[in-house]
Amino acid sequence: NYLNYYVITCTKYSQSLGIFIVELGVGIAVTASLLIIYYVFVINNDYDTNK
Repeated sequence: NYLNYYVITCTKYSQSLGIFIVELGVGIAVTASLLIIYYVFVINNDYDTNK
C-alpha cells in the first residue's frame, strides 16, 4: 500500500513538474523570440534614422 501510494504520488508530481517545465520553456521561448523581433526592428529603425 505504501509503495503504491509512493509511486502514484511520484508520477503525479513528476507529471505536474514536467508540465510546469514545458510551460516555463514555452514562455521563455516566446519571450525570447519577441525580444529578438523587437531588437531587430529597433536596430533597423535606428539604422534608417542614422542614414
